[in-house]
Formats: sequence, C-alpha cells, structure tokens
Amino acid sequence: MLFFAKAANTLYELGRRVLRDQRKAEIATVLFCFNPASIFFSAPYSESLYSWLSFSVMLMCFDDINSVLIIVPLSLSILCRSNGLLNIGFVVFFGLKMMFNQTTVLSFVTIFLKIVSILIIIAFHFGLMQVYNFYLFCLRKSFNFPDFIRDFALQNQMVLAGNRSNDSISPWCNDSPPISYGYVQERYWNVGFLSYYEFKQLPNFLLAAPIVLIILVNSFKYFRRNTAFCVRLGIFNLKPKVLRVTQLSDQHQFVFIVHAVALTIFAILFVHIQVTTRLLASSSPMLYFFCANYFTPQQQHKKNDDESNIFDLKRLSVMQKVVIYYFLGYYSVGTVLFSNFYPWT
Repeated sequence: MLFFAKAANTLYELGRRVLRDQRKAEIATVLFCFNPASIFFSAPYSESLYSWLSFSVMLMCFDDINSVLIIVPLSLSILCRSNGLLNIGFVVFFGLKMMFNQTTVLSFVTIFLKIVSILIIIAFHFGLMQVYNFYLFCLRKSFNFPDFIRDFALQNQMVLAGNRSNDSISPWCNDSPPISYGYVQERYWNVGFLSYYEFKQLPNFLLAAPIVLIILVNSFKYFRRNTAFCVRLGIFNLKPKVLRVTQLSDQHQFVFIVHAVALTIFAILFVHIQVTTRLLASSSPMLYFFCANYFTPQQQHKKNDDESNIFDLKRLSVMQKVVIYYFLGYYSVGTVLFSNFYPWT
C-alpha cells in the first residue's frame, strides 16, 4: 500500500510535466487509484513497487537526465520485473535528445559518456542477477529444502537450486549467455510467439481488448496528428512551422506512447493475453493520460461548476462513461474474483 501511494504521487508529478495540465494530471492519478488491475496493486504482487520505480525513472529522465541517481530506480525496476529493461529506453531517448540540442562538441561528448556510464552500471547490475541464477541452478550445491518442496518439484518436473548432477542440468545453463528467464517462461508458462492463439483463449482476448484498444487507437490518433514530429523520432529539431503545429504536451508524450505501444504489441504476440491489463496498468502512464484526455474541462456542460463533479455520471459524455464503467467494472469484478481464488487478468 505504501508503494501504491508512492506510485500515485509520482504519476501525478509525471502527469503535470508531460500533459502540461494540472487538472488532467489529477484525473489521471484518480483513475490510477481504481485502475482495471487495481487488485494486483493491493495484493502481495510486484505491481505497486514496479509502478513506483518505473514512474520514478520516467520522472527523473524528464527532470534531469544527467542525474547519476537515476541508476537506483532503473536498476531496481529491472530486478523487480523483467520488462523493466524497456525503461532503459527512456534514458537513451532523453540522453539523445539532450545530446543533439548541444551547441559544442565538448558538451555533446560529456553527455554521451555520462549516458554510456549509466548504461554500463545498469548492465552490470542485471548481469549480477544472471550470475546469481547461474550459481543457484547450474552449479552443484547443497541446499536443504523441506520434503514437501522436494515432492512438489518432483511431481511437476521442476528443477531445484543446487540440484545439478553429472547427467542432469537445466538446458539454459548451456546457452550463451546463460539467461534463465526465457527458458522458464517457455518451459513452465508456455510463453512464445503466438503460442497463446487458441480458440479456447478467446474469453481472455476479450478480457484484454479494452486496454489494447485504448492504447492502440489513441496512439494511432497521436501519430496521425503529429506525423512530422514522429518521423523525426521526437529528437531531431523541427522546422518552426512544424513546431507550431505540434503542441508542447504532444511532444512530451512521444516516448511514453512508443513505450506503451511496444508493450502492447509484445503482449498481443507473446504473453498470456489476459495479463496485458495489469502489465500495461503497472508499466505505462499512457493508459491514465489517454483516459484523462476524455475529461477536459471544455467537455463539461458547465465551466464554472465545482471541479469535484468531474465524475458526475449525469454530466458525462458517452466516452467518459465508458472509461468510468470500464475502470470501476474491472476494479469490482477483479477484486471479487481474485480474492476468491478465481482467475483474473
């Protein structure tokens, strides 16, 4: 719950900078507090911690990419969840953006070396985790496991740490480099390219459909609206005429939208599709930023009404109601199903 509160506060600060609109940042934060995967932010899962770390990386990149302290949340986010590796993209993007805005070669080289140094340290931390896994599962060690653990591993054909023998070793130990994550996902979770595309999984695809549509449809609108800016990857300077067309808030959203689209496409093609909801809800602020855009003050019937009535269902448009029902519906159903040991996102 502490990490959830920290994540909400960090999302609010990030929203103020990216959206350039305090009211939208407030709405995005409120939506985060009862998001479609909310139960996973309250249960003993890694979602709340990962969100806080990831949003912190994004905020620090936005505020000061030169800060070496960015290593802390970035390294921890990678150790917390494997998809934290994508957060490296924010360091690279904001670093390149600053580099190409420099007027002297010395400044360009200085920033380049600092970014490279940060990435090397991050790679070292990630490497330590892989070495630790190799030590546990690829070397012959003596670990004392309770009998019920040994029985469970035997029944489910699982490998226990330190269980290597002359004729038995985990296949991934012989890979170059020996990284366990991909093997574990494929071996025990059946994660692979289009491996989840079975007719019996249709309900799970429908379960993930709302968040996939929100991300992809709004991202397409963004790219169509800011084509010239996107073609330049949001890094290289634009002509003054193009700059006038591309709003400042749109410019700030570019890298976050690319991150959200990359995660969405990866989820559609590789992972268990129903996990897409909590994957995106905990990793990308764009779910909340896109939905907050539907609740602009201009869309309210009475401009001078008290702002606390922003979610008054009697005054909401169709799209606003859809967002509210989607968030509240998944929030309620997910809480009931998950807490009674039924499958959910």
